[in-house]
Amino acid sequence: HERITAEIKNPAWAGMFAASGEGIQLRHGTHKGRLIQQYAIRNNGANYAVSAYSDDHGATWRMGTPVGPGGDENKTVELSDGRVMLNNRSAPYRTVAYSSDGGVTYTPFQQDTELPDPANNGSVARFAPGVAASHPRASWLMFSNTATTNSRSNLTVRLSCDNGQNWPIRKTAEAGSAAYSTLTPLGDGTKGNDRVGMLWERDNYRHITYSSFDLQWLGGVCAPVTVTPPASLPAGRTTEVTVRVVSQNDVTLPSGSVSLTLPSGWSAPSVTVPALNPGQGANMRIPVTVPANATAGKVPTTATYLVRGSQRSYGDHTLTVTAP
Repeated sequence: HERITAEIKNPAWAGMFAASGEGIQLRHGTHKGRLIQQYAIRNNGANYAVSAYSDDHGATWRMGTPVGPGGDENKTVELSDGRVMLNNRSAPYRTVAYSSDGGVTYTPFQQDTELPDPANNGSVARFAPGVAASHPRASWLMFSNTATTNSRSNLTVRLSCDNGQNWPIRKTAEAGSAAYSTLTPLGDGTKGNDRVGMLWERDNYRHITYSSFDLQWLGGVCAPVTVTPPASLPAGRTTEVTVRVVSQNDVTLPSGSVSLTLPSGWSAPSVTVPALNPGQGANMRIPVTVPANATAGKVPTTATYLVRGSQRSYGDHTLTVTAP
């Protein structure tokens, strides 16, 4: 055991604590080998996130520049382009910041509206930490949190195939009560059966549970889905909604389908998506029929892309219903 408080704590800070979960070690670039551990600090009545780092395997530590206000428990992950991404506990969505100097300084926080959060601790990690930066899986990130905006429930695991720009793959691990979670890759990520371990709280903090899963359990496909509706959908009419699917795979995807999750009484067909080469996208137009008695206002929808019979990716959006 070693006390490092004097090395890293600014005496002006009212307090600080290490974010529960785990730190990281950089594997590539100028700061290869650097250890990074995340902290939350209190300064001048506000909360910030900050990285402590060591370039001599933990013999000595230095503290970076806090990012905030609005910081809280947070995690970092090394991206394939050499940057470090900080993912921060925040409601109603997670916030992220980026470092180009190995965690010393970060950009200001920005919301990631694909990651709803009730202000709860989550986890982010590389799926394939051992591969070269040029490997297709070097940009695959895993993320876990309670994916709601108002309760600690619906513990969800997500996969991004583009360094966290999109999170098209998701799977619920626990629909009921859950809280903190932390992820650890159990392999180098190059094999089809590589697994990820997850330690997580459940059942109103009565249990701490260990689970592990693989890509087959996630059942996803690297193909972000975006929904672009018209300005409004008049009640009692049929209006086309555009859904775009883009393949991030390194092999051709066969023909699939895309559908929309809609309220009871609405209707929309499933539409065929053609085969997609790597990097290729397709815009699909889905006719959505809104019942005449639909209430004007915002309606959430989820677009689901299905390919190979069981692999899915998702995209969320809000439709606006107006009077006929």
